[in-house]
Amino acid sequence: MKKLYTLLSCVFLCFLFISEIKAQQDAQFIGYRQNGLVYNPAYAGSRDVGSLMAYYRAQWINVDNSTPRTFSVSLHGPMLFGKNPQFKNVGLGFWMQNDRVNIHNKTHINTSYAYKLNGVGNGTLSLGLQLGLLNISSKYSEITNADAGDILISEDVNKWAGNFGFGAFYYTDEYFFGVSIPHLLQNKLIPENENAIWNRHYYLTGGGVIDLSRSLKLRPSILLKKVANSPVSVDVNTSLLIEERFNIGLAYRFAESIDIFADYQVNRNLLIGYGFDFTTTKLASFGSSHDIYIRYEFGFMREKVVTPRFF
Repeated sequence: MKKLYTLLSCVFLCFLFISEIKAQQDAQFIGYRQNGLVYNPAYAGSRDVGSLMAYYRAQWINVDNSTPRTFSVSLHGPMLFGKNPQFKNVGLGFWMQNDRVNIHNKTHINTSYAYKLNGVGNGTLSLGLQLGLLNISSKYSEITNADAGDILISEDVNKWAGNFGFGAFYYTDEYFFGVSIPHLLQNKLIPENENAIWNRHYYLTGGGVIDLSRSLKLRPSILLKKVANSPVSVDVNTSLLIEERFNIGLAYRFAESIDIFADYQVNRNLLIGYGFDFTTTKLASFGSSHDIYIRYEFGFMREKVVTPRFF
């Protein structure tokens, strides 16, 4: 129970300091725990097996195809080749993400490198670096009845920008903490628009797993997000893991939505999940959002996994 009180106290302290929420430029996911590489490059290889994740999110489905759609795919795992035994502590990752809103399209392509320091306290400290490219495109030529004199939409936009970031991820069999800045450079996306800057994002995550009985485990977690020149936002969730196969949970994104989610471990390799959010803002009239995710893990990358990874 001491661990439970500690986790709940941390969550409560976060509540005290959150007063205003503002939308982020980076995509957000109900299942952020399952999609860890997108938030933190140090997550690469932390599951000790090859891990392939596909994630799809559709927002405000009562509107037409102009509503936001996000698709993400990631692959990461330990580097287990080479004569130097230090390679066994190296994790490599790759992820791509596409965000589409009407005529606007944004694509991320990123590679991650992580090095694990075992035996730090009772767990492992992973330090990660990320290199990536961002492409944004806007097909203003498809707009009908547009103001021909507006220089901001006078021609199509197709721009590439490079970036890099870093993160740290500490984990044991019972809890985890992470901090990351996935893209450090504040890229100017549209030269003619002084406000079109891809702002720096900061992430802080934490959570754990608490045994309630032999067949039930409680999994609370929190995600704090901060964008330069904007307030902090916070996602909290907790889920109940049954027989280490079926997971069902409830999440709250402050001043924005209440979410429910569930996933099922079909076998040792395959996990499938679904999330649904109830929007609590004025956007509720446009409908809710749906998340679907699938994870497949390649257990053959190690002779055996000593303990299952719950995060």
